[in-house]
Amino acid sequence: MRLVRRSRVGCVPTSPEQSARVYFSEEAIRDLARDAAVELAAEQPGADLFTAPRNIPVITATLGRSVTALAEAARVRLTSADPAGPDKALQQISLLASLLSLNSADQQEVTVVALPQAALTRAARFLEATAQLARTSHLVTPDLPVSSAPELADAFERDAKILRDLVTEQGQPGGPLTPG
Repeated sequence: MRLVRRSRVGCVPTSPEQSARVYFSEEAIRDLARDAAVELAAEQPGADLFTAPRNIPVITATLGRSVTALAEAARVRLTSADPAGPDKALQQISLLASLLSLNSADQQEVTVVALPQAALTRAARFLEATAQLARTSHLVTPDLPVSSAPELADAFERDAKILRDLVTEQGQPGGPLTPG
């Protein structure tokens, strides 16, 4: 599709890229890329979170709520036909449950589980993104009425905040270094 911009000389054909340049300077794009890199650095993309340092103590009730929230977020993403969302949520659920089972095997009664900071950061971002999806698209799971989308979004945001607060209170700025 070609866009046409009016000028004093007449119609000047422009491409979408040329039109976008008016709004996105090289400096704005660099700032956007820098912000994205800083945001993703805390999640340690590509790191094996199963072997990452377990530096955030989490009460098992909070962990259970987080796993539940991720499962519900996956259901919302599945309903919206999001191709990657459900798989990402299931990966996080699997990781959190595996870490819980390792701690439980060593102790009779577990009240706190130490988890990798990056895992909590990733889970929080996923919950926030799903909250935004539910809020803007009014997407919910098949067993919920569409009118419950704002309430569901609020719940995802509350759970994400709990995870972010844990990272802020207990974590290291920028995340711990992965042994390597």
